[in-house]
Formats: sequence, C-alpha cells, structure tokens
Amino acid sequence: MNFFSPDNPVTRFLTRLCDLIILNLLFMVCCLPIFTIGASITAMYSITLKMLRNEECYIIKGFLSAFKSNFKQATLLWIPCFLIGAFLIADLYIVNNILPPEYYYLKYPVLCLIIAFLCGYLYMFPLLSFFDAPLKQQVKNAFLLSLGHLPTTIVVLCLHLFILILVDFYNFLLIPVFSVFVFCGFSTMALLYSYYYRKVFDSHLPESDVIE
Repeated sequence: MNFFSPDNPVTRFLTRLCDLIILNLLFMVCCLPIFTIGASITAMYSITLKMLRNEECYIIKGFLSAFKSNFKQATLLWIPCFLIGAFLIADLYIVNNILPPEYYYLKYPVLCLIIAFLCGYLYMFPLLSFFDAPLKQQVKNAFLLSLGHLPTTIVVLCLHLFILILVDFYNFLLIPVFSVFVFCGFSTMALLYSYYYRKVFDSHLPESDVIE
C-alpha cells in the first residue's frame, strides 16, 4: 500500500484533520466581533455538510464565500437568538438564586421554554447554510424540523449538552476540553452534527438531488 496515495486511509484521515483545523481557525477568527458568530456558524456548516455529501470544496474559499453570502440573514438571526437566549438564562438564574423558595416552581416553565428554544435553534444555522429561503420561513422550518425529526433533535441536543455536563461534573477536564476546541473541536463537532442534519435535509430534497 502506497502511504502517499490519496486513497490511503491514513492520508485521508490526515487530510480531513488538516481541513478541520483550518476550518476551526476560520470559525474562531470570524466569531471575534461577536455579532458575526451567526454568519461564522452558518459558513462552518456550509463546509461540513459539503464534506459529508462528498462535494468538492476549498475550505478557505468556501468558508469565506458562505460567510459573505449568508452574512445578512445569519446576523439578523443571530442577534435575536442571542438576546432571547440571554433573557431565558437570566430568568433561570433569577428563579434559582434571587426569588424566594416558594417561587421555585417557576423554574420548570422556564426550562421548558429553554428546551423548546434550543430545539429550534439547533436547526437554524445549518438550515440557513443548506437551503435558500426567506429568513422568516427558515425560522419556521427550523422549529418544524425539530418536531418532525424529534429523535434526531434529541440526539443532537444531548451531544451539545454532554460536553457541558462533563466539564461541570469534572472540572479538571475544563482545560483539556478547551484546548481540543481551540485546536479542532468546533469544526469536528459541527461535522458530527452535520451527519444527522444531512439525513434530515436530504429527506426534504427531491430524490434526484439526494447524494448517497
């Protein structure tokens, strides 16, 4: 077996790892102004979904192109998502830490709202990177897909929460996990999530457009 052959499993793995490192770096750099996080997430999913569909894509050129073309919609989506998320987390903090104990029951409706919001949010930016539609329709579709593909939604939600729970319970993992995410964690997790998103999105494409 030729080690330098493009078909060599080791070569394919190293190539994909290199792509993910570059993609991770682009994602983090483009997140720095904060308000561009939505566009950066969308661009990253644009690349990872193409990876899984075996479509030819140049990481830097493809990312920057997707970042630019989706910037307006993604930013208009990210800002209210950020504000709503911050509001819900603040509500949960107030119920847990400020209100008297007799109001503790308010925690449960707030948690339900957070979960419902997260379920729709999980699909918003991947959907934006994959389909071309008005923003209002994209948001509506995100919530419809989260309900229509509930098992997938639960799996992806649990994958998101797993790392947070792991670090919360085992504080000594904070630095190693942070280091991995700085290296290639964001792009690798996006690729993993994209495996599930691709199945959902392909099920809503015409049969001729589905790539096996």
